Amino acid sequence: MLKIQNLHVSYGRNEVLHGIDLEVRDGETVSMVGPNGAGKTTLVRTISGLLRPTAGTMAFDNDDLRALSPARIVRTGVAQVPEGAGIFRELTVRDNLLLANQSPTALDEVLELFTILRERIDLDASALSGGERQMLGLARALLLQPRLLILDEPSLGLAPRIVSEMFDFLRNIKAKGDMSILLVEQNIEQSLEISDRGYVLVSGECVQEGLASDLLKDDGLRQKYLSLA
Repeated sequence: MLKIQNLHVSYGRNEVLHGIDLEVRDGETVSMVGPNGAGKTTLVRTISGLLRPTAGTMAFDNDDLRALSPARIVRTGVAQVPEGAGIFRELTVRDNLLLANQSPTALDEVLELFTILRERIDLDASALSGGERQMLGLARALLLQPRLLILDEPSLGLAPRIVSEMFDFLRNIKAKGDMSILLVEQNIEQSLEISDRGYVLVSGECVQEGLASDLLKDDGLRQKYLSLA
């Protein structure tokens, strides 16, 4: 599936990622956690082709992602929901979904999953709540029928009840077993609880990796890097 080795990424002369190794296997949910400014968003933007690495390798199955445009990366089976959902607020919910829709059947299935979007289908996306916009971003990504779904801070700025609903959606997606998920999250505990494995990113370096359940139980790691009681 996705395999990253010794990845370095810079903004101008400032290197932000320093030799990252990361792997997401078929059917696996992997969390990438760490404090603000750790480089998590930089990493997912690089995977999606929005930034170019200065060194290292990124492979998705047999495709070298470094050589592909963002559009080509999507066609290989990688879809990202960026921080803030990345929707077109001036378009209706319907039109946002139609931009990604692969088939009428897929659209119906997504609207069955996100029933609130069916109710809001003719509204401009700008009229949606923060949680509804996040659901629209997730629904649009699912319509691309990816094999790897990347989510960057999907719970950011959402009310606790909506956060709980969001993680329920992710559990349902994981339970189907037909795609892998790379989850970048500020809600560290809930993220690791639904994941198989996790990576801890600090100041552009991976300081620890392992089973998500082990990371959750590591009190020293929690106190030093993850700010969890």
